[in-house]
Amino acid sequence: MQFDALTSFTYNLGSDAFGESTLLKMLKDNPNDSSIRDELKKWVYGGGTKLPGLVRRREAEADLYYHDDDDHVGYARNIIFALFFMYLISLFSFDVLFSSYSFKLIS
Repeated sequence: MQFDALTSFTYNLGSDAFGESTLLKMLKDNPNDSSIRDELKKWVYGGGTKLPGLVRRREAEADLYYHDDDDHVGYARNIIFALFFMYLISLFSFDVLFSSYSFKLIS
């Protein structure tokens, strides 16, 4: 579950920022350190504003990181699956998806 949580976090944050983060240093030192939860929760700002969606996401990622019980991490798993499908959709542009179809306007 730790891998899943960190994959979600890195996908959202970006690999460059994650590679330079204190969180990565903490993970390398001791991946079971309880203060990693607090470090994850620091990454909730976008454009200088604390975003409720990021607060929920980081909480879900922290839960996923520290728990193996699926009952406690259902929300976090849903985030992971949703991100995966969003990523798959982003691989295709609408031009590619609809290039073989022609649309006729009905007037």
